[in-house]
Amino acid sequence: MKYVKMKIREHFIPLINEGIKKHEYRLADPKYADVHVGDVILLISNQNSENYTKVVVDRIEHYKTW
Repeated sequence: MKYVKMKIREHFIPLINEGIKKHEYRLADPKYADVHVGDVILLISNQNSENYTKVVVDRIEHYKTW
C-alpha cells in the first residue's frame, strides 16, 4: 500500500465524503500507471491544499475509449 496525491476540484470533496461521488476517472497517463488496488489516494483541492480527503482504491477498470 502506498499514498498517491491527486488534485481534484474542491466541490467534489464533500460529495466524496458523503458517499455521493463513488468513482473517479482519469486518463491513462503514465503518472497513474503505478496506482493499484489497496493504495490510498489523497484527493487534494486544486484551490485550497488544506482541503483534502482520503480514499482507498478498491477496483481499477480500463476502458478502450474515453
